[in-house]
Amino acid sequence: MQTSHGFVINIHSILIIGWMFFFVSCNHGKVSENSSSVPFDSISKNLDVSELNLKIAHDSTNPNLYFQRAQYFLDHHRLNEAMMDMSRVLKLDSTKPEYLITFSDIYFAGNHTGKSKDALEQCLKIDPSNTKAMLKLAELFLYVKKHEQAIQMINAALKINNNLALGYYLKGLTYKDVGDTAKAISSFVTATEQNPDDYLSYSELGMLFANRKNPLAVQYFNNALRIEPKSEEIYYNRGKYYQDNQQWNLAKSDYLSLIRLNEASVNAHYNLGAILLVENKLDSAQIEFAAALKSRPNYVEAIFAQGVCLKMKGKVQEAVNEFKHALTLQPDFKPALEALNLKVPTHS
Repeated sequence: MQTSHGFVINIHSILIIGWMFFFVSCNHGKVSENSSSVPFDSISKNLDVSELNLKIAHDSTNPNLYFQRAQYFLDHHRLNEAMMDMSRVLKLDSTKPEYLITFSDIYFAGNHTGKSKDALEQCLKIDPSNTKAMLKLAELFLYVKKHEQAIQMINAALKINNNLALGYYLKGLTYKDVGDTAKAISSFVTATEQNPDDYLSYSELGMLFANRKNPLAVQYFNNALRIEPKSEEIYYNRGKYYQDNQQWNLAKSDYLSLIRLNEASVNAHYNLGAILLVENKLDSAQIEFAAALKSRPNYVEAIFAQGVCLKMKGKVQEAVNEFKHALTLQPDFKPALEALNLKVPTHS
């Protein structure tokens, strides 16, 4: 079929691309990449900082007051103020391990990994059996991809206390990072045995089994939702598992649950649209792609998907316009080039 712009569109290839687009969409735009980091302790989210300021004004040599305020600043990502308060703390008292751990946390949050490591090592000189410092040091080693040192530090902590769920969780992350999924799974399972409410380990197990298309993934995602019933990450990842396994209704249910939690969830709208497209529910699919584009106007895949919907409705020229729009944003976007029978660029 020849269009007024001289592009030739092969109907059969468009339908194939529609299917290709769907399977690509399953892997696009995850809510969480399951990064190998552990959230710092949140101690003072509800602390009244104005009250602390008054106390400090009346007792300016009390290190614990500065320590509490530093934790407040850290929790609220005010790192410079947190650093100033912790500097005062250590001038007043540099012997308490918890002070050095918080100092390390501030450096880590600011991506000063060397100084964070120094503070933790200083802590361990004062208290060689401090497992909290050991595990934070292990996390730091994992962050900079020193996997062997991370495992050594975790094992040292577990030798002191073999019931540390966080230790097994970190060990699982380390093994996952080096590609040893069997040991990663074993470590995450042990973490959940030590702490049946270990959301992070259940989430990791869900993803590892989902990647294997193993139905056990659903059990682990369900456990994670038991702990955090409003987890957008889990609704997305469980929905994606169902989608990958062509359990369309279950996948749609999870994406709709996610959209109820967060109407602006680009990925849920996009993947829901992908399923509706495969089901040939073109009007409904377009609504979902439009919702994704409302939050991310330059979302090339969603623009292309709109074009596929229009083409399948027989609106050829409007489809061409969408494919061309996608190419203005990403000139080498292969599906749009193929849809218009244009040459796909080769890269040396």
